[in-house]
Amino acid sequence: MKRADGTAPASAPMRSMAGAGSHFVFGGKVLNAPCTARNETPRPRSSVGFRADGSIVVMAVSGRGSGGGSESGGVTIHQEATLMQHLGAVDAVNLDGGTSTTLLVRHHIGGAFVRMDEPPRVAQRHVPNVLTFELPR
Repeated sequence: MKRADGTAPASAPMRSMAGAGSHFVFGGKVLNAPCTARNETPRPRSSVGFRADGSIVVMAVSGRGSGGGSESGGVTIHQEATLMQHLGAVDAVNLDGGTSTTLLVRHHIGGAFVRMDEPPRVAQRHVPNVLTFELPR
Protein backbone atom coordinates (compact mmCIF):
# COMPACT_ATOMS: atom_id res chain seq x y z
CA MET A 1 0.00 0.00 0.00
CA LYS A 2 1.27 3.46 -0.81
CA ARG A 3 0.32 6.94 0.23
CA ALA A 4 -0.80 9.56 -2.24
CA ASP A 5 2.83 10.76 -2.58
CA GLY A 6 4.04 7.24 -3.51
CA THR A 7 5.77 6.46 -0.20
CA ALA A 8 4.90 3.47 1.98
CA PRO A 9 3.43 3.94 5.48
CA ALA A 10 5.56 2.97 8.48
CA SER A 11 3.58 -0.16 9.30
CA ALA A 12 3.62 -3.92 8.90
CA PRO A 13 2.92 -5.40 5.46
CA MET A 14 -0.78 -5.32 4.56
CA ARG A 15 -2.78 -8.51 4.12
CA SER A 16 -5.76 -6.65 2.73
CA MET A 17 -6.95 -3.16 1.97
CA ALA A 18 -10.16 -1.20 1.67
CA GLY A 19 -11.48 1.74 -0.24
CA ALA A 20 -12.17 4.86 1.76
CA GLY A 21 -13.41 8.39 1.44
CA SER A 22 -11.35 11.50 1.97
CA HIS A 23 -7.66 11.22 2.86
CA PHE A 24 -7.79 14.06 5.37
CA VAL A 25 -4.64 13.71 7.48
CA PHE A 26 -1.43 13.31 5.53
CA GLY A 27 2.11 13.52 6.86
CA GLY A 28 0.75 14.66 10.23
CA LYS A 29 -1.08 17.64 8.75
CA VAL A 30 -4.82 18.13 8.30
CA LEU A 31 -5.63 18.57 4.62
CA ASN A 32 -8.13 21.39 4.22
CA ALA A 33 -9.57 20.34 0.88
CA PRO A 34 -12.80 21.96 -0.29
CA CYS A 35 -15.85 20.05 0.93
CA THR A 36 -19.51 19.74 0.09
CA ALA A 37 -22.21 21.09 2.39
CA ARG A 38 -22.82 17.49 3.50
CA ASN A 39 -19.22 17.22 4.72
CA GLU A 40 -19.61 20.44 6.69
CA THR A 41 -22.75 19.18 8.43
CA PRO A 42 -22.15 17.60 11.85
CA ARG A 43 -23.08 13.92 11.60
CA PRO A 44 -21.87 10.47 12.66
CA ARG A 45 -18.51 9.62 11.11
CA SER A 46 -15.91 6.88 11.20
CA SER A 47 -12.22 6.96 10.33
CA VAL A 48 -9.02 4.96 10.50
CA GLY A 49 -5.42 6.09 10.51
CA PHE A 50 -1.83 5.25 11.37
CA ARG A 51 0.48 6.79 13.93
CA ALA A 52 4.16 7.34 13.12
CA ASP A 53 5.05 4.12 15.00
CA GLY A 54 2.69 2.11 12.75
CA SER A 55 -0.04 1.62 15.36
CA ILE A 56 -3.63 1.97 14.18
CA VAL A 57 -6.14 4.61 15.31
CA VAL A 58 -9.83 3.82 14.80
CA MET A 59 -12.52 6.36 15.62
CA ALA A 60 -16.31 6.37 15.50
CA VAL A 61 -18.22 9.54 16.36
CA SER A 62 -21.90 9.10 17.04
CA GLY A 63 -24.50 11.75 16.39
CA ARG A 64 -28.10 12.61 15.61
CA GLY A 65 -29.29 11.56 19.04
CA SER A 66 -30.38 8.20 20.32
CA GLY A 67 -33.84 8.70 21.71
CA GLY A 68 -34.89 9.83 25.15
CA GLY A 69 -34.38 13.41 24.09
CA SER A 70 -30.57 13.18 24.10
CA GLU A 71 -28.78 14.57 21.11
CA SER A 72 -25.12 14.28 20.22
CA GLY A 73 -24.15 16.44 17.34
CA GLY A 74 -21.60 14.41 15.43
CA VAL A 75 -18.73 16.25 13.72
CA THR A 76 -17.92 17.88 10.40
CA ILE A 77 -15.28 16.25 8.22
CA HIS A 78 -12.73 18.91 9.22
CA GLN A 79 -13.46 18.33 12.92
CA GLU A 80 -13.06 14.58 12.35
CA ALA A 81 -9.64 15.15 10.76
CA THR A 82 -8.53 17.36 13.65
CA LEU A 83 -9.66 14.73 16.18
CA MET A 84 -7.67 12.04 14.35
CA GLN A 85 -4.62 14.31 14.35
CA HIS A 86 -5.04 14.88 18.12
CA LEU A 87 -5.18 11.09 18.59
CA GLY A 88 -1.75 10.92 16.95
CA ALA A 89 -2.65 9.87 13.41
CA VAL A 90 -0.11 11.02 10.83
CA ASP A 91 -2.19 9.53 8.00
CA ALA A 92 -5.95 9.06 8.21
CA VAL A 93 -8.97 8.54 5.97
CA ASN A 94 -12.69 9.07 6.38
CA LEU A 95 -14.76 5.89 6.10
CA ASP A 96 -18.51 5.58 5.67
CA GLY A 97 -20.56 7.70 8.04
CA GLY A 98 -24.10 8.52 8.94
CA THR A 99 -26.22 5.67 10.22
CA SER A 100 -23.59 3.22 8.94
CA THR A 101 -21.25 4.31 11.74
CA THR A 102 -21.15 1.61 14.40
CA LEU A 103 -18.35 0.57 16.76
CA LEU A 104 -18.45 -2.90 18.28
CA VAL A 105 -15.78 -4.15 20.69
CA ARG A 106 -15.14 -7.63 22.02
CA HIS A 107 -13.43 -7.16 25.40
CA HIS A 108 -11.94 -10.67 25.42
CA ILE A 109 -11.47 -13.50 22.93
CA GLY A 110 -14.76 -15.27 22.38
CA GLY A 111 -16.71 -12.64 24.34
CA ALA A 112 -19.85 -10.93 23.18
CA PHE A 113 -19.68 -7.81 21.04
CA VAL A 114 -20.51 -4.61 22.92
CA ARG A 115 -21.76 -1.57 21.02
CA MET A 116 -19.69 1.46 22.00
CA ASP A 117 -21.17 4.25 19.85
CA GLU A 118 -24.81 4.08 20.96
CA PRO A 119 -26.82 2.57 23.81
CA PRO A 120 -27.71 -1.12 23.21
CA ARG A 121 -31.40 -0.23 22.76
CA VAL A 122 -30.67 1.65 19.53
CA ALA A 123 -31.24 -0.54 16.47
CA GLN A 124 -28.15 -1.30 14.44
CA ARG A 125 -28.39 -0.72 10.71
CA HIS A 126 -27.52 -3.61 8.39
CA VAL A 127 -24.46 -2.64 6.32
CA PRO A 128 -22.47 -4.74 3.84
CA ASN A 129 -19.06 -3.41 4.95
CA VAL A 130 -17.01 -4.10 8.05
CA LEU A 131 -13.50 -3.27 9.21
CA THR A 132 -12.14 -5.85 11.64
CA PHE A 133 -8.92 -6.31 13.56
CA GLU A 134 -7.60 -9.54 15.00
CA LEU A 135 -5.03 -9.49 17.77
CA PRO A 136 -2.16 -11.95 17.46
CA ARG A 137 -2.52 -14.93 19.77
